[in-house]
Amino acid sequence: MRASLRVAAALVLLAPACSATWEGMKRDSERLFSGQAMDVAEVQRRLNERGYSAGPADGVLGPQTAAAIRSYQTDYGLPVTGDVDERFVEHLRETLPAPRPAASAPTSPSSGDAWVNPH
Repeated sequence: MRASLRVAAALVLLAPACSATWEGMKRDSERLFSGQAMDVAEVQRRLNERGYSAGPADGVLGPQTAAAIRSYQTDYGLPVTGDVDERFVEHLRETLPAPRPAASAPTSPSSGDAWVNPH
């Protein structure tokens, strides 16, 4: 009985991110109980550490997490899938948690500019 209560509690928590079709629910439950949810939570945590907004580390591969994955994959020259696979997880584990590269980093004025340092 306890196991069924844990399953019910997990499904209630994940209901907003779960699919409405039978095939979708089957896929979601396979992800939840196969260990992929733990991989997704690790990916979310690591992406957040690197400045990619993956949302809470809840193990649910929702639209925000998929967008963060695609951004990371684009920035690092990986195949852009938006999904968690073994190659992607290994890349995240091997790279240091440096901040996300800025799209347009501010530049300092050149020496010829009329710029005064206020300090």
